[in-house]
Amino acid sequence: GAIEPTASGGVTTDFWIDPVNGPLVARTIASRAHQAGRTAILMLGGAGYRSNLLAATTSANIATFVNNLVSTVSTLGYDGIDVDWEPLMVADQPIVLNLLNRLRAARPSIILTMPVAWINPNWQTVHPWYVQAGGVLDQMNIMTYQMADNWSGWVSWHQGALYGQGGTHPSSVSSSAQAYQSAGIPSHKIGIGLGFFGSCWHGANSMLQTLGPTAGVFASDGDMSYTNIMSQYYNATSYRWDAVARSGYLAFSSPTGTKQCTMISYEDAPSIADKGSFVKSAGLGGAIIWTINQGHLPNAPAGQQDPLLTTAYHSIVP
Repeated sequence: GAIEPTASGGVTTDFWIDPVNGPLVARTIASRAHQAGRTAILMLGGAGYRSNLLAATTSANIATFVNNLVSTVSTLGYDGIDVDWEPLMVADQPIVLNLLNRLRAARPSIILTMPVAWINPNWQTVHPWYVQAGGVLDQMNIMTYQMADNWSGWVSWHQGALYGQGGTHPSSVSSSAQAYQSAGIPSHKIGIGLGFFGSCWHGANSMLQTLGPTAGVFASDGDMSYTNIMSQYYNATSYRWDAVARSGYLAFSSPTGTKQCTMISYEDAPSIADKGSFVKSAGLGGAIIWTINQGHLPNAPAGQQDPLLTTAYHSIVP
């Protein structure tokens, strides 16, 4: 769940549950995070909320909006806000920077983070605005998942390759992180993204295949949670490890499962361990996860039900 803006500068706190239980759950999460010595951050917005964010940040509403955001952080016992403005258009950039600066001025100690897009080096560079935003933010987290599909000129590729990008498969965690570093964002303010879900392909059953017109990713976030992949699709004979990309995938000889996948690209413990090593070696600030619940294995033995989260913690935090 997340807090959401209203067009007049208000803030909802039902967290997609209800107005009574939503705040109760939020306070419990914040309390448990603090008991464990961790920081608690509220997500603001998300895909589909851009229009309300634009309305809430007009000159007539932004003072009210900032006051409501800061008050919500205090009331629910949190330490900061993850400003999830999607999509972030060029025209929105000064508006978002104004919001960040106002939040920082209203509460200098507030923790501010923001998810940002991965970079295709064939045609993208990091806009200078991100350096300005990075000066206000505590962390800028790259959403390095869902980074492949049957896009013009692409071959089949991993949704979250760590390395190995090329002209016909121009995405990787390392190249996106390097792009933000090269643009001037301090390494310690950059985070990478770990997707606890996979991409179900039709029309491809290995990496770097030329794609026909009907090939592509047909299911991902939600339907292809790690939970579902392991319970409905995984078998050891179908597993492949790409030593260049440092990513695993499943390859099937015929369409498999309810989504009729011929290949599934996904994160597993080995790929996450390698990403954790990369975070440390590159001096990055950490990682974000979308979403923790999708990595839960309810039928696994106690202590083994969250292998992706456990691996991410032990490879990054200590």
